[in-house]
Amino acid sequence: YSVTFRGYVSATATDTSLMDVTGAGCELAGFKLLGTAGTSATGTINAGFLRLGTASTGTAHQTHVHDVVVENTQAAAAGGTSVLVAFDGDVAGGIVGCRFDDCWIGDFSWAPTYCVETGAGTAGPTRTVFNNTTFVIDAQATTDRFVNWGTGATEHTIFENCRFINVEAGTAP
Repeated sequence: YSVTFRGYVSATATDTSLMDVTGAGCELAGFKLLGTAGTSATGTINAGFLRLGTASTGTAHQTHVHDVVVENTQAAAAGGTSVLVAFDGDVAGGIVGCRFDDCWIGDFSWAPTYCVETGAGTAGPTRTVFNNTTFVIDAQATTDRFVNWGTGATEHTIFENCRFINVEAGTAP
């Protein structure tokens, strides 16, 4: 990976995201996004490590993410559970045409979190494709999920040649 973004623990503040995409047609390639989820005392990220969203400057339509790692690097359950990839905001019709190729999205932490969350706004993914992507969680309960579908999920999402790995023995998500 050519570039690594790493969030560090702070005693007084958290970041909302490591990377926040709010423009159309962006390509993210060769990045490694590492951080810890949670509150200011135990983590750095509270609104998604990679956020695809909306802003006054635009919306993350047709974002292409490939050869990217998004990982919570926490070693214990002390932190929070910020989602790793978040579709967030309000836009009619959702965030359209995003694609993820050859990515690794995961969380070996004892505090499980969603790999992908579409959120409660209307910006949920529309016509999103995940190709050859690995999703990893440490499920602590049967309610833990790889992907959390919010009210914004529309049309279709395709998972082609993807792997879903639960590292917690004996707990089915």
